[in-house]
Amino acid sequence: MDSDQRFLTQLRAAFPVLADRKRVSDGEIRGESHPLMLQTDVDDFDVLPFYMQWCVRHPGSADWVAEGTLDAIATYGRTNNPRSPYAAVKPRCNERQVLAIRAFLAWRRDSNTRVDEKRLERALRYW
Repeated sequence: MDSDQRFLTQLRAAFPVLADRKRVSDGEIRGESHPLMLQTDVDDFDVLPFYMQWCVRHPGSADWVAEGTLDAIATYGRTNNPRSPYAAVKPRCNERQVLAIRAFLAWRRDSNTRVDEKRLERALRYW
């Protein structure tokens, strides 16, 4: 199993919502590159893992999705206030989910795709 597959397995174990493929489609992600801007009834907590999964499954094919995902992870990690409208993700994450998000950030850092280093460092700092 390669590192991408290992990460996807870790992500799916941490976020069981990924089993429901109809929650957030690839088309929706391609149509809105930033998880915070996706107009859907799906909770932000459930949207983020779909974006992380999409980035691993489509490396380099849409850098704007990867950058939007990094920005959202940094935003979600910036606060511990569960009532904040945009950042109510981190306080709800269990240890396995936090580790999966950190693994995604490490995957982005180590991938052969273009990455905004400042954005990545900011996300790493908050998580």
